[in-house]
Amino acid sequence: MTVLNKGSVFIEYFRLTKPGGSTTIDLVPFVTEFNIYESIFEPFITATAAFDDSLGIPDTDLLSGSIVSIKYKSGIDIEPVIMKFIVDGVNVILPNETGRLQTYSLNLVSEESLRAIAIRVGEIYKDMAPEDMIQHILTSKIKTNKEFYYSKTGSIDSMNCSSLFPFQAIDAIKKRAVSRSYFSSSYMFFENQFGYCFKTLEEILSDAAKDPNIERGDKNFYFDTPEPASIKQTAWRKIEVLQKIKQQSLTEKIMYGGEKSQIFAYNLDTGEHFQFNYNETQDVNKFKAISPKRELYSKVSPDEIYTTGDKLSNLMVAPVKSQKELNRIQKEILSKAYTTKLFSNILRMEISGDSRITVGTAAKLNIPVINSFTGVETNEISTGIYIFARIRHMFRPSEGSTGLGYRQYCEMISTGVS
Repeated sequence: MTVLNKGSVFIEYFRLTKPGGSTTIDLVPFVTEFNIYESIFEPFITATAAFDDSLGIPDTDLLSGSIVSIKYKSGIDIEPVIMKFIVDGVNVILPNETGRLQTYSLNLVSEESLRAIAIRVGEIYKDMAPEDMIQHILTSKIKTNKEFYYSKTGSIDSMNCSSLFPFQAIDAIKKRAVSRSYFSSSYMFFENQFGYCFKTLEEILSDAAKDPNIERGDKNFYFDTPEPASIKQTAWRKIEVLQKIKQQSLTEKIMYGGEKSQIFAYNLDTGEHFQFNYNETQDVNKFKAISPKRELYSKVSPDEIYTTGDKLSNLMVAPVKSQKELNRIQKEILSKAYTTKLFSNILRMEISGDSRITVGTAAKLNIPVINSFTGVETNEISTGIYIFARIRHMFRPSEGSTGLGYRQYCEMISTGVS
């Protein structure tokens, strides 16, 4: 990849089109800050924009419903990112006594999210794979033409989504989905610059650990090191700010079932009772691929439930009628343990903008040991491959330039691979 100058970005267009397409405004001369927000925890991308009315923008009261489009890239020989948003709301900051300029702040949402709050799904899905339900909602209800990437689930399901809004329905489907490959079935549904993703966290982390860009020396970031001359360690890959924003918490792990948890289930038709247990000291390898010979539950009597039910945290009593529902209970107990452990350590970093970086992709962070010595020593615990969980893409006017600069503020989750 041929890189532009550090923090630079080439913007082919950044414009606002009024409803009906009657007026189009180039936003570059006006913008004071433009932010795009991505997250693996959110179903769609949002944005905010702030600009000064330095040249006089007509009909500002009619900005709601306008379309804001941007096409940009941080390298010469890479595919540009194209995004389109609808103005959801406008805030106007009136000038003070000495000023003559008004400042406008826009709240922007993706086109699909606006359509998704205007309709209900109106469907009862019977005997369908969860990914097929979501695909139908995206194409037939939200009417998106964006790509849909997914991890295959392990069984078919039935869901009454008739009264739910599209993203409510997708969230309900996601919570019931059971993976055919991973015990904890920690499915996420989110939008990134490539499209919509319905994947397990386990698969996202597994793919990140094998990212070929990292093997080639790209997407390797360095903190607190001299500006190196090697193309693999340019200033463009320097971590400007690094914070650990969340530490491990034993009380939180216990509260949410990260240490031990237990669920009792009973079959409404046969009266059979089943007991599910998770114990971190015994089940640390159960997040790998499912082995059909290993079961997490055993049949128990009602008396055993009453006498032992309060020994472990996160006690739940759940009714079941089929093996599929037993699988979902297994997913419930392991998903809590897995995600609690995974989200116990999160890093936040600030870097120069790279338009190829989007949530769900990977980078290697090289973090030194912080001590009183002058030599640079790698922190073997913190250094490793991380995924981008949240990204704020920030565009601001560059000093001494008529264009915009590009930075990214990222929250990173470790894959556990160095």
